[in-house]
Amino acid sequence: MPKSKKKRKSKSTSPSLTLSPIAIQNTLNDANNALGQGDVERAHILAKKVLRAEPRNIDALRILGNALADSGHYVDAVRYLEKALSIHATSDGYNDLGIALAGLGEHHSAIEAYHKSLAISPGVSVTHNNLGLAQFELGQTEDAIDSYTQAIIAEPTNPFIRYNLFEALERRNRMEDLQVALDDAVSVIGHHPQFALAKASLLIKQKQYQDATNTLTSVNPDQHANMILDPKFWRKRVHMLGDLFDRLGDTAQAMAAFEESNRVIDLYERPSGVNKNDYLARISMLRGFFDAADPSTWSTLTPTDGMTDPTFLVGFPRSGTTLLDVILRGHPEIATLEEYPLISAAVTALRQCDDGEPTAIATMSETDLARVRAAYFKERAKHLDDQDQQKPIIIDKLPLNLIEAGFIQRIFPNARFILALRHPCDSVLSCYMHTFKLNSAMANFLSLADAAHLYDAAFSTWQLYRDKMPISAFEIRYEDIVTDLESTVRPLISFLGLDWDDGVLDHTGTARRTRIDTPSYNQVVEPIYKRADGRWTKYAEAFEPILPKLAPWIEKHGYK
Repeated sequence: MPKSKKKRKSKSTSPSLTLSPIAIQNTLNDANNALGQGDVERAHILAKKVLRAEPRNIDALRILGNALADSGHYVDAVRYLEKALSIHATSDGYNDLGIALAGLGEHHSAIEAYHKSLAISPGVSVTHNNLGLAQFELGQTEDAIDSYTQAIIAEPTNPFIRYNLFEALERRNRMEDLQVALDDAVSVIGHHPQFALAKASLLIKQKQYQDATNTLTSVNPDQHANMILDPKFWRKRVHMLGDLFDRLGDTAQAMAAFEESNRVIDLYERPSGVNKNDYLARISMLRGFFDAADPSTWSTLTPTDGMTDPTFLVGFPRSGTTLLDVILRGHPEIATLEEYPLISAAVTALRQCDDGEPTAIATMSETDLARVRAAYFKERAKHLDDQDQQKPIIIDKLPLNLIEAGFIQRIFPNARFILALRHPCDSVLSCYMHTFKLNSAMANFLSLADAAHLYDAAFSTWQLYRDKMPISAFEIRYEDIVTDLESTVRPLISFLGLDWDDGVLDHTGTARRTRIDTPSYNQVVEPIYKRADGRWTKYAEAFEPILPKLAPWIEKHGYK
């Protein structure tokens, strides 16, 4: 019996489509309208329809790219937008590309795209504003101020651009300039809800806390409407109110405000794919590996690259690491790096070893070691100028490198660690009360219980490393720094092998001369204060459920 013939499956291809010029234009108009109305799915479908008829239609490529960007598919968005630009470069096209690149976190490339856009059309306000946003993300705050200023010149009645300028001026602690900018905005536009945040910031600097509270509470109380229109504005307003209620001693309203702020962050500002459990899983993986390992049996690795091993400033976030960072910057022989994930480059290189992560921590060869170290130093060089590169002490400050300390000590056998400590309850409360850009680690700070759990996990991991690895560490307590700065820091300078320099005592001057990109920037430009010392006791009732988790560390770190 003859076998029946199998039919060959035809390849799936997008059939070409014939559309008249009028039909193409109408379809593009509909696609553009859909995009403007937020119907990205329809815009996507209509743009694809045009591209089946005209694969090199620039307008369709741009609409499709923008639709993909609006739906969070930034990689594909960049691909289509770059294709459109390769056919014909336009100012709008480069601006669109910049937005997509910024969505990917590639802010340097986004800035390059915005500059190309402005080279074609110099006076476009939206492009100047977008450029400022990218610069602000990279900590290029003065450049961002210039960009926002140019945007305002082009579009003086836009309140959102005005607010971006306010935010950048506040970040640089240019409060007199902020007052001038606010007065100018009000004279041009009149009072706008966005401006209340800037006015409140000024009043807070003047210690007029009740007036600042009144300013914020006078804003439209329709919470739901505000969140839909501008959730970030609503979150900032509520968060600032939480801080003000805390200052005024109204702990109940303060806690309610911080809870609301964190809820809005979780609902509207959590990036796609960010999950707090991913970070906890990494900690668990590292702890499991080191718990079973015997580092004394590992082969000795000797670096041959001639590079001086870094010093790592670690601790739990909000434990005074930024204050200590700025203090140390005052020493002429110390360079410090802001919170860059430099170790991630080394981890990526480790994963390329034959045994992969984490096994390669134990089994890596001298060649592997050289490659992993090179990856770290290459990444670090991007963030250091030539002068800082030559300093004998370079400090990598990223508090939660605490959980990477075992790996760090393996690849940098001569590394030193500075462990910043603060009362565990104050650290946890401060993390809960601060707004962090959410990643898998920071997502654990949206509740007190999650923050306490992360604290326990992080320090349990650190203690495991201390028990098993020859880690050289100097412990320094925030409470001691604010009580007696010089007596506390002098032993640290000796630990680093340096002579004393009085420059470390002028931390406010150092802070005003340098760039501070962490949530603590407002605090470190002011004289040292003790207001936050023991603040958690005002919220003792909220801590009752989590004290059992923190109690062992309170005792371990020498607190009561």
